[in-house]
Amino acid sequence: MLTRRGRVTAAPKVMNPVPITRVTYTVGLLCAVSVQAYSQGGDYWVPDLKTVERVEQTIRQMPPRTKGAWVATSIDSYGRYYTGITLNGHKVIYGVFLSMDVTRYPPGVHIVRVEGQPHMSGGGCSQLNVWYDVGEERVVEFHCYGLG
Repeated sequence: MLTRRGRVTAAPKVMNPVPITRVTYTVGLLCAVSVQAYSQGGDYWVPDLKTVERVEQTIRQMPPRTKGAWVATSIDSYGRYYTGITLNGHKVIYGVFLSMDVTRYPPGVHIVRVEGQPHMSGGGCSQLNVWYDVGEERVVEFHCYGLG
């Protein structure tokens, strides 16, 4: 690459582009879930156990989540908190899995209203997030949270 002063420098590195639909969906979901006005109105709902069991069955068939050198353990070691949200007409189950403090977040399934969903920032693979589209019956996102 040629600069204004005529010097030759290395071309900037090009990152692999992330599909825009994935970014838009994830940002929209994070904004919707992060809103502090937690009303159990039309946008939020409580998932039933049968649907949550389908989410867990799907996740158990996936490889362990990683983030850099971090690797998630078995989901059985996490407190798994599920709530429901409707985004763009899609019913989505949003799950937060935490393994850092078993006294505060006991392992197992916890189906909660949106007000009961834990809110954390960071945690590497001690915190996992999952988004499951109920209508499509598929996991849209499942990852280690990383650093906050």
